[in-house]
Amino acid sequence: LTIEQAFDLPTGKQMKIAGAAGTLTLGDNMTLAGTLNLPVANTNISGGTVTLNGGTVQVDADTNFSSNLAQQANSSIVVADGKKLNYSGSEFNVGAQMLTLSGAGDFVNTNNLTLNDPASYLKLNGIAKVSKVSVSADSTTGKLEIAQDSIIETFSHSGSSRIDIADTKTLTLNNAFEIPAGKSMELPGAGGGTLSLADKLTLSGTLKLKAADDTIKDGTLSLKGGTIEASQDASIASTLLHEANSEVNVSSGKVLSYSGTALDIGAFALTLSGGGKFANSTDLKFNNPASVLNLNGINEVSKVSFPVSLQAGALNIVQDATIQSLTHAGESRINISSAKTLTVTDDFNVPSNKSMVLNGAGGSLEIGNKLTLEGTISMKEQSILKGGTLAFDSGIVSVEKDSTISSAITHPASSTFEIASGKRLTMQTDFEVPAERQMNLTGSNGVLDLQNTLTLSGTMEFAVPQTLDNGTLKLNGGTLSVKDDLTISSAIAHSLDSTVDISSGSTLIHSGGALNIGARTLTFSGGGTFTNADKLVLNDAGGVLEFAGDTATTVSHVNINSGDTTNAPTLKMASNGVIKNLTHTEFSEINFANGKTLTIEQAFDLPTGKQMKIAGAAGTLTLGDNMTLAGTLNLPVANTNISGGTVTLNGGTVQVDADTNFSSNLAQQANSSIVVADGK
Repeated sequence: LTIEQAFDLPTGKQMKIAGAAGTLTLGDNMTLAGTLNLPVANTNISGGTVTLNGGTVQVDADTNFSSNLAQQANSSIVVADGKKLNYSGSEFNVGAQMLTLSGAGDFVNTNNLTLNDPASYLKLNGIAKVSKVSVSADSTTGKLEIAQDSIIETFSHSGSSRIDIADTKTLTLNNAFEIPAGKSMELPGAGGGTLSLADKLTLSGTLKLKAADDTIKDGTLSLKGGTIEASQDASIASTLLHEANSEVNVSSGKVLSYSGTALDIGAFALTLSGGGKFANSTDLKFNNPASVLNLNGINEVSKVSFPVSLQAGALNIVQDATIQSLTHAGESRINISSAKTLTVTDDFNVPSNKSMVLNGAGGSLEIGNKLTLEGTISMKEQSILKGGTLAFDSGIVSVEKDSTISSAITHPASSTFEIASGKRLTMQTDFEVPAERQMNLTGSNGVLDLQNTLTLSGTMEFAVPQTLDNGTLKLNGGTLSVKDDLTISSAIAHSLDSTVDISSGSTLIHSGGALNIGARTLTFSGGGTFTNADKLVLNDAGGVLEFAGDTATTVSHVNINSGDTTNAPTLKMASNGVIKNLTHTEFSEINFANGKTLTIEQAFDLPTGKQMKIAGAAGTLTLGDNMTLAGTLNLPVANTNISGGTVTLNGGTVQVDADTNFSSNLAQQANSSIVVADGK
């Protein structure tokens, strides 16, 4: 049947095709305000134009529709379940109206069904599949509404779309397509819907996730210079690719969950912003030496990994941020802006021969629990390490600008602090170098600033000129090893037998107050010099100042102010030693190993009622100046030698109980006595 001229099918009226398969040919326009009912299989509608003007095309059997379709009022096409409307007319523009496709069948169109107007509204309300949909306009009041599960075989997106997917419903897009730069795809609505990608969505523009609990799944979502904006909680289960500098913005208080495969940043910059949380169940990976991740306002990221060694790449912390889990198999560069903090919540480690470089002036790395350091933390710029525990497992802290550590410090193994010349590392908390562990100070002419107490139960070695400032160094059974000149202005406390080993030619200068030895042994060895403006004090009768090693060690100031005739503090000469300045207000015992020498360079007094007693084996007491003797010099060890300088008797007594060699000069300025035992 051919109808040559234009005609109207009014509202409430119907044209129904019946009988067998036939062809209705239009010579002009059919304006459809009523219903065109197509219940006969293989019916053909051809020629002219069917203009939908509030009407309905009801397809109850497979139908071939080659007439053009147009729309000028809200209309609908209903294709029954399992049936197809095969449309081969020209491009079908929705216009500034709503077109509803329903019925659970397929709309098989060879040319696009196009949302060509900002108000175009296409509602897929049960239609199973549409072959081609195009968004050419920038949707404002219009949208693509998915009221029931539906599939679009080919989706073109040259404009900006709004896709409203109902709760629990899914829109599947089967082809690869792109959201171009300057354009957007917005998911508004009540939320709970799913966008399923069978292929690849390339995002050069903006993907706006505005409906709560919407999900994007399957296929690939490629970030190619575009932006994901999540203003509501949303989920992405598709694979994310990063093919150009891109951004993910999650609004404050919202969560964007990602459960696809690990996201490789590549040789590009990925920016996370917005104040919300990026909850990724797989790693956000610095897989290229040039990978850049900017945390520019994002509150939290679940997983970040450094599998390679960064060169031009970096983790940039522009605003405070938290990383839940950090994996650090490679080498990182972390730039933390001034007064900003990066918090790493879970335990992590920097492996041996790998480094974590902290750049950015005045930023903080906060350890949520524990950082195990086998490799190196390099503080290239002024940095703060705070919170949790920094556990040294043979690791290195390298300091190139003034920096601070307020984290707790533990030593499962050794540690090294490498401080550049003129730079200061401030340690704000108490910490200990345990027995059988070593803390090494390297670099040159740097300062380790103690704000509390460093307890030395193991070994602390200064290999180069350095300064230890403020706080307290507590000698607790350990060894202070000084290989080059060292200045200590910290207080030094002595709680267990300890050793200070100063290499020959090196000087340890201490200006942190008197060092009380207590009822313990403090051993000096190595052949260097301990220069102390405040005295080294034998303040307990049980105290021992020992000189040990193969070369004479020098101590500048010693004060003996305790003991009595039967129980006196001891100068133990297991090796040769030198005391430059001796203050002797109480009692002492000098215990020599055989053939060893104690040299006292400057003049000193032995007061009335006090005693200096020689003990041990035959040794030599060498005076560099004058000993004024008002008390008793007790010489009970055979072959003791008293040499050098002058012993001035000032009412005192020289008590000789064994053969003694006395080559020092003797002088007298008050009534005195020399007592030599029988046969001696």
